[in-house]
Amino acid sequence: MAEENDGVVNFMGEQFRRLNARFDTMEQRIDTFEGKMEDRLANIERRLSSQNQIEQSLIGHLASIHSSIDNLRADFVEVERRVKALEATNAR
Repeated sequence: MAEENDGVVNFMGEQFRRLNARFDTMEQRIDTFEGKMEDRLANIERRLSSQNQIEQSLIGHLASIHSSIDNLRADFVEVERRVKALEATNAR
């Protein structure tokens, strides 16, 4: 009877050691996965930051282009006014 109990205890002890080994393996995999996820999130943050900078740059360029177009429009209005003034003086 004592030998049977020893056999069961040894069997259960071996099963628990195997389970602990599996848990250790799973813990290492989870730690590795967490590290990879942190790296991925850091890369995503860098890309988003870069995209935001590009968008801000584009907005600045568009504002500059808009300002240039407004200046060009004002120049054309002035040229048109002068042409009409010359036509009026030549018509007299």
